Amino acid sequence: MHSNLVLRDEIETLAVEGVPPEVFFVLPFATPCPTGTVHFHPAFLANGPQQG
Repeated sequence: MHSNLVLRDEIETLAVEGVPPEVFFVLPFATPCPTGTVHFHPAFLANGPQQG
């Protein structure tokens, strides 16, 4: 087994509100993997065209 391999059970603590865990992927660069809720910058929101 590769020493940098991170098992799925070890990254279950990262989540994005409203996103199912089966479609949210994590590629940690260190262990232990960070924990908590992931928040993206508003520029990455896909809310459709802006009215204005």
